[in-house]
Amino acid sequence: MQKIVTFLWFNDQAKEAVDLYVSLFENAKIINTSYLTESVAKAAGKKPG
Repeated sequence: MQKIVTFLWFNDQAKEAVDLYVSLFENAKIINTSYLTESVAKAAGKKPG
């Protein structure tokens, strides 16, 4: 069986989207999660997190 490796990027509601994605695929797992730091979020005009 072929292995699928994904990279997901969301502007908002990322946790909810990833939780749904993981629930749909057998043996799916979250390996790494990155969040905007306060300084990067401020520079980008976004909320941190």
